[in-house]
Amino acid sequence: NYLVNGDPNDQSNQKGPTSPFSLLIPAYVYPKSNGQMAQAYKTLNQSAHLYPDIEHVIVLNPNNGYQAINPPNIDWAPVIDMFVETNKITNNIKLIGYVSTLYGDLDPAHEQTVKDQITGYYNDWSCTGVFYDETQGVGNNEQSQTLAMYQRYVDHANSLNDQSYTVFNFGSQSMIDD
Repeated sequence: NYLVNGDPNDQSNQKGPTSPFSLLIPAYVYPKSNGQMAQAYKTLNQSAHLYPDIEHVIVLNPNNGYQAINPPNIDWAPVIDMFVETNKITNNIKLIGYVSTLYGDLDPAHEQTVKDQITGYYNDWSCTGVFYDETQGVGNNEQSQTLAMYQRYVDHANSLNDQSYTVFNFGSQSMIDD
């Protein structure tokens, strides 16, 4: 449960499942298989109906995030529409979009690509959060720059949706001091 605003004791002021249990599901499956919607997405949709008290946080990964700069194609659109419609009934699905941070790559062109992907997810893919993959720290010299870059990503997402959901998945090593 999370508060929309106001009094935490006011049950009408809360959204989401009543259970604190959430599933984070990296759905790294192309949406079609043999001309049909992939079974993985049908199973996730069924799970949302069968377990309405469990939040299903589904990570969409269109071509490692690069396809997110465009609206969903004819393969992705039915999957997203299905989850959006189910969520209107169950209120337990949160779609978040995959982006690769290339292990803390500080290149301004890559930073802009990530921001464009985030914008696409929020504007066209019905996402309410971002799954930042391949996050990693670097040594002391670049650590503050890397943290500032990650903060800019989160600030950008929050500028598009003030209820933005953020997940960081560390790569091969976490942010440590040298």
